[in-house]
Amino acid sequence: MSASLYRWTTSCDDSGCPGDCDLCNRNIATIRTISTLISAMEAAGWHLDEVSTEDYQLFRHEDGISIIQFYGWCDVEDWLRGVVFDDPEVSEKVDRIFNSDF
Repeated sequence: MSASLYRWTTSCDDSGCPGDCDLCNRNIATIRTISTLISAMEAAGWHLDEVSTEDYQLFRHEDGISIIQFYGWCDVEDWLRGVVFDDPEVSEKVDRIFNSDF
């Protein structure tokens, strides 16, 4: 059984970007705490993988099959704010986490 790997990015597509371009810098203004994003992802059934680094964040779904990779914490936030969850309870949990810290 192979894992599904999804890549999500809304930051610049310049592979040489040091992370300080205008598009990447918005994470300073919008992300308050990484722990809030991790909590919101966990509420949605995604758990941060130990192989995550400064350059990317890898989350594994609780289904044991799906994987999603982000290239910055701002991308994690954008995905959480933009995704439509199938389960309304999951949406409510994620919204509560965001509203408690953001």
